[in-house]
Amino acid sequence: MFVRQPGEHYLVTSGTTLPGCESGMSSLRLLPALLVAIAQPLSAQVANRLTNPDFAMDLAGWTTSTQNGASLYRDSCFGSPASGAMVLSANGTGRLAHAEQCIDVSTLTGIEVMLRKLKSTENGTGGHRFRLQVFDGAACAGNVLLDMDLPETGSTYPDACTSIAWTGIDSGPMALPANATSALLSLETSGGAMSGNSTYIFDHIELGEPDTLFRDGFEGP
Repeated sequence: MFVRQPGEHYLVTSGTTLPGCESGMSSLRLLPALLVAIAQPLSAQVANRLTNPDFAMDLAGWTTSTQNGASLYRDSCFGSPASGAMVLSANGTGRLAHAEQCIDVSTLTGIEVMLRKLKSTENGTGGHRFRLQVFDGAACAGNVLLDMDLPETGSTYPDACTSIAWTGIDSGPMALPANATSALLSLETSGGAMSGNSTYIFDHIELGEPDTLFRDGFEGP
């Protein structure tokens, strides 16, 4: 079975070969007879359940908090694909900036997180955590069924305001655990114990049912 990498989708038709497959390889027949497989990149899609994923006007829909002088705000210049982004800045000892949003997943069979981020600065004891949790209770309460840190994809995207490149994060499509009822996406930066710095900017955040086109199953977490 051909399984896409996080952030990639492929439309299989006739005419060429899939990436990494050489034409004429008898051991890798993806279509019968004279048909040859083709892979054309498509945009990965998620049926997004988040409120205000692009921060076009404000941070409505997100629960935010800061500690010890950290800052969290909407920036009107930076953004990808369009201006408007959420900034989490924790520059200094003990500072922490946190944003989260909970969605209902009780009617879903799978889940995927995709977002774009821009690292402004991170040094010393500064750090971050971008996290997905799935719960068996409503409103992101009850037992934790899944707890994972979100991986980077290596994909890059242009900024709407500058020449700086954003990078992608994609959990990949995953089957939800049995009894999954709600899911929490949390983004956090921290200064740490020794005057560290950590500032990240976020935009175009998606959380919901993954696109399952041309896949006969979900990858595991």
